Amino acid sequence: MVPTPLIGTPEALFFHSGSQEGFERYEPTLKALGGRHVFVGTDPGLAAVYDLSVLDFFYGGIAGLVHGYALATAEGVKAADIAPYLRDLVQILPPIADSTAAGIDAGSYPGGEANLAMMAAGVDHVLRAARRRGLDVSQLEAVKAMADRAVAKGHGADAWASTVEAVRGA
Repeated sequence: MVPTPLIGTPEALFFHSGSQEGFERYEPTLKALGGRHVFVGTDPGLAAVYDLSVLDFFYGGIAGLVHGYALATAEGVKAADIAPYLRDLVQILPPIADSTAAGIDAGSYPGGEANLAMMAAGVDHVLRAARRRGLDVSQLEAVKAMADRAVAKGHGADAWASTVEAVRGA
């Protein structure tokens, strides 16, 4: 789950699945690669599920990061000037990750102050601004379409986690 230069460092993360006995037997050898080794289950495909799910988030997030910089630089603002605020924003993600996971697992998405209809309107503002600057908006259009599908399914007052229903096609 890290680029090759981080193999052998504490930042490395490895998912393992399949034979738990095999994992336990070879865990000391695996630890020579550094980092954290997590056994996720006996189904041999589970390590790939974890890997792909985490990479799904990473690629969407890094694409959003680059797009945010493109929006700023289109107006003459240096990416480095926006970076501190993006770092601040990233700090709120851990509790959001936990509450979103809990909502998805429970199938309950209470919206509170940050409901989906409001956030979909926010995405629309960013989308219009990016279009006016001639930026590629394909990722934002996909995000907006997903949010709109969830709102159309009755989730406008729910949290962003409710978009999982649109992603699943439910």
